[in-house]
Amino acid sequence: MTAQVFLSYSSKDQKAARTVCTALEDRGLKCWIASRDVGPGENFQETIVRAIRAAKVMVLVFTNHANNSDEIKKEFVLASQNRLTIIPVRMEDIVPNEAFAYEFATRQWIDLFADWEGEIDRLGLWVTGIVSPKDGDQLAEQRAQKRSPPKRVSPSLPVPVRVICILLIVLGLWESVPLYHTLHFYS
Repeated sequence: MTAQVFLSYSSKDQKAARTVCTALEDRGLKCWIASRDVGPGENFQETIVRAIRAAKVMVLVFTNHANNSDEIKKEFVLASQNRLTIIPVRMEDIVPNEAFAYEFATRQWIDLFADWEGEIDRLGLWVTGIVSPKDGDQLAEQRAQKRSPPKRVSPSLPVPVRVICILLIVLGLWESVPLYHTLHFYS
């Protein structure tokens, strides 16, 4: 299976990695994940190397287990050698150990534990922008439109009438003026 997104994770975090994989695939991004994509009898090391070479992005599911994984360090090196964009996603609030502190020094990570829905959307947009820049721009625009509040449409009164209404409201005379009953349907 050729995929443009390679998921790197500790085998102890398989459930978390599958959750991230599902969330990205629900957003139309084809992912490669070892627990699903290494076939029975296949040499997993060779398969991982091929998958990294075929990918454009590595999403590193970063946990305490990943922080102490020598295998993830190897995958990280291979991803760097193959010029993949590496996006660490922290599943828990942990500080990277020395090896990862060095690697993360110039990379922006995403904290999925802080706001899952918002940050997984952000991750999906970033990855889509890398894998398919044109699609990423369109998705970002669509999501921004969904988030912006609907515009209120109100009837427009001529400026002099609005000024008079504001003065009447400020002076507290609004309800005592017969004009109130005529203009009430505008408010």
